[in-house]
Amino acid sequence: MDPLPVPLPLDSGTRGPPGQSLGNLGRRRRLEAGQVLLPEGQPPPAIYVLEAGALSLAVTRPSGHRIVLGVLGPGDLFGEQTLLDRTGANGWDRGVGPLLPECRAMMASRVLGLNRRDVADASSRDAELAAWLAASLARRVSDLHRSLARALSLRLPERTLDLLVTLSRHWSRSSGPGAGIEVPLTQEDLAAMLGATRESVNRAVRTLERTGAISRSGRSYVVLPDGSDRANWSP
Repeated sequence: MDPLPVPLPLDSGTRGPPGQSLGNLGRRRRLEAGQVLLPEGQPPPAIYVLEAGALSLAVTRPSGHRIVLGVLGPGDLFGEQTLLDRTGANGWDRGVGPLLPECRAMMASRVLGLNRRDVADASSRDAELAAWLAASLARRVSDLHRSLARALSLRLPERTLDLLVTLSRHWSRSSGPGAGIEVPLTQEDLAAMLGATRESVNRAVRTLERTGAISRSGRSYVVLPDGSDRANWSP
């Protein structure tokens, strides 16, 4: 989620015909921390806009290893699979189905569920809304590119620091000289986000603490000024 976000057109003042704002089209839902919005493998029944909080997108391998594909922040979309053409009630074009990750709240969150046809109709009438949707999906692609670049070009301590800095920029709270991360994170969470083992992430976190890049207390992480400066890289 870098950068985040483009302006979210949820208010009735959105440019376009009256009643065509996203807020008037959908139904809001509140999620508690840890609550699953969609289980893995279930096609999303709607397009979701995250209004507040944080959502993780994850898949579980047959071995039981959990992989977090991304973390969504306010203004991000989920359920874009509904925009794909289906061959029938239970199928997808060319017989290849999209990846359907689990979507889970990492903290108290609020989402807006939108019917695909309503969104398509509204965006056909409102160029600003159509541009926002395109920008939101493009940002998701950019996030994936950054994650891939992080995985291919950085050692685990640097990958861990870059991830924590990214999270601190979008879920930041003042914490002395550093930027605290509002989203509670276990080392299992970090391992799933980084594609590493919990033991190797533990060593990486200790290295970052020892070198003054971060500090932590339980599940709370703080990125210190030195760590933020060190993570300023452009993949």
